[in-house]
Amino acid sequence: MIAAVRRFGGLALLPFLSLAIPFAILPVISRGDESAWAAVGIGESVGAVVALVIGYGWPLVGPSRVAALDDARARELFTMSLVSRSIVAVVAAVPAALLTALLAPGGSAGLAVAAMAAVGVAGLSPSWFLIGRSEPRAIAIYDLLPRLAGALLSAALVLAGAPVIWYPVVMLTVTLGGIVWFCARRAARPPRGSVRVGFRSLRDDIQPALAVVAAGVYSAGTVAIVSIAGTTSVVAVYVVADKVLKAALTAIVAATNAVQGWVSEDADRAVIRARGWRGTYILGGIGVVGALGIGLLGPWATTVVFGQRVAIDALTSVGIGATFFAIAVNSAFGRLLLTPLGAIRWVTRSTFVGAAVGVPLIVLGTALGGAPGAAAAFALSEFIVVAVQVVGYLAVRRADRAASDACANDERD
Repeated sequence: MIAAVRRFGGLALLPFLSLAIPFAILPVISRGDESAWAAVGIGESVGAVVALVIGYGWPLVGPSRVAALDDARARELFTMSLVSRSIVAVVAAVPAALLTALLAPGGSAGLAVAAMAAVGVAGLSPSWFLIGRSEPRAIAIYDLLPRLAGALLSAALVLAGAPVIWYPVVMLTVTLGGIVWFCARRAARPPRGSVRVGFRSLRDDIQPALAVVAAGVYSAGTVAIVSIAGTTSVVAVYVVADKVLKAALTAIVAATNAVQGWVSEDADRAVIRARGWRGTYILGGIGVVGALGIGLLGPWATTVVFGQRVAIDALTSVGIGATFFAIAVNSAFGRLLLTPLGAIRWVTRSTFVGAAVGVPLIVLGTALGGAPGAAAAFALSEFIVVAVQVVGYLAVRRADRAASDACANDERD
């Protein structure tokens, strides 16, 4: 019992510790130059998508894959994932830098690209592996603590008068350092021909990768999409809305991390379904509480933390709250029900539909209504994702019942 509490409690606590990292520095930047604040937001937005691209679906399917393996095989799987993800990182680097520079406010391209790199390198992180192996202490050692130290150091530098670009430079250094440190201590030695195997892995894992990337295009990259149709002032305000949502999402990440490996431990589909629904009820409750909190407290909290100039208004808060609830529900269906039941194709479909509708909808919402319009469009796209996933779950449920009935008939015959 004590071991279980440590396991689930540790995995649930880590995202909340991670929450402290951006708030060690971002309130300092938000009260400075508006263009620099917008550039950091755009760079981090593109970087979040890049991290998903580099991650290549491993945060979605990796924890359940390594949960049932012995330590040696799990480390070998991580090493091969690192090879394939490194290939993606090399290919994605230049296009991502060019896109970030194009979207950045005038004179801030270098800052935006540095912010993109600092966030994007997280795609190489071992966190998903450690979640699957139920090692919260290792996540803190190799990921959270180095990044927290980097955020505090960069905040001190900026407050002392150093250029804002020191923030992403320091964060890139400590994040990459933590990854290298983990690989040196825990990763298996790459086998001969690992690059060839890495390319083959990219082909085999294309479905979960597409699912995660499609979702990230409009969810993780919302600030970049808003910058297409919004002025620098609109982008600066929406950056704050995005930070509020990302902060609130730590509760969803915590709950998902705590139960994702547990849901997949048993091969019995009935057990998976029962455990998945327990997790879904938890996430649904978190979604309701979080949506109310964001909707009611958003304007006041952002004024206190980020300053009146970039604080979000009531309509934007309501839109972000609704988005939070929808993400809580689709996270549950996607990670706790559909993926463990082997229905990743429905996760892929839902995210593609969400991206196809969400990207133009957010651009249109920004053009017509500024930050509130963008938030409302984002919420609508996430509810569309929920609808597709519900349809997918019902289809899987019907297929399971049909298979069960067929087996029963065969036994009677």
